[in-house]
Amino acid sequence: MIYHIAEAKEWDAHAQDDQYVPERYAGEGFVHCAEVRQLEGVADLHFRNRRDLLLLEIDPTLLDAKTTYENLDGKGEKFPHIYGSIDKAAVQRSVPIECNEDGLFAGVFERAL
Repeated sequence: MIYHIAEAKEWDAHAQDDQYVPERYAGEGFVHCAEVRQLEGVADLHFRNRRDLLLLEIDPTLLDAKTTYENLDGKGEKFPHIYGSIDKAAVQRSVPIECNEDGLFAGVFERAL
């Protein structure tokens, strides 16, 4: 499984669609994802103080779009990127998540999964 942290309002806007594409896709050309071990670091870096998020658990074998593991920041760690929309049939579950009182995500993903 791979995971995507989505804004709840964006996910809800695609409620009737078979596909989900976050707004950032237009500018970046891919959907950012992470492995479970990478989630806390990603959330702390990009979603600090957010309480309006969903964690999408995605089975990459059910995606029509290509998933590639890449190191784009030069730090050596590879992250899964989806080059296309996310087929909703590939989303095994969506779980609301929010930061802790300190604005960070320690323990949040262990409780969500």
